[in-house]
Amino acid sequence: MSSYPTKIAVLVYAKDNFESRHFLLRFLVEAWRNVGIGIRVLRGIEHFEPADGLILHPNLTIVPDDYLAFCKQYPLIINGGVRDISKRMISSSLVGQKDSYVGPVIVKTNFNFGGKSERKMARRSPLYRALSSLTGCLPWSWTGQLRS
Repeated sequence: MSSYPTKIAVLVYAKDNFESRHFLLRFLVEAWRNVGIGIRVLRGIEHFEPADGLILHPNLTIVPDDYLAFCKQYPLIINGGVRDISKRMISSSLVGQKDSYVGPVIVKTNFNFGGKSERKMARRSPLYRALSSLTGCLPWSWTGQLRS
């Protein structure tokens, strides 16, 4: 009998195109499939798929509460205790505008991957579309967004 689990579920955000992204986890999923482990990628939380364990991978800075609640249905959860990976939450090495530090720094946004996933979700909002034309005219210090 194999010591591997027979089935692993991977929970991604409903609108994420997991298979076309360059996530390390995507390559691990392929390797696990090649050794006979059943893998099921769940897109969102609408459908429960029984599995020996679940890997939470929503590609969001802050995991929605309903995703965390969904995870509790599985006997083993990887990343289930990680709700917020914002830079301010996981790092104490922050330099602010009024700090006296002089020297090189690495600039990171508070949101994971520059907040790309969150912006993609927000673009679907009517309020976002109405305000987006205004934010391009405002300085980044007001909007909190650097122009790309």
